[in-house]
Amino acid sequence: MYKGRKKEYAPNGSKRFIYNGVLNGIKNGKSIAKISRETGIGRTQVYRIRDYAQSIDEL
Repeated sequence: MYKGRKKEYAPNGSKRFIYNGVLNGIKNGKSIAKISRETGIGRTQVYRIRDYAQSIDEL
């Protein structure tokens, strides 16, 4: 069954290096704004990545 577009920012997505960078920043206690500046993505996307990682028990 089709469930929508595949996630780019995911462990097996096309932008997994940014996904891993966000998770490393969160695990090291960096602020969302700092992670956003370092990775070049918006704060909202950082929150989405964080929430997705929590939903699959990766954080």
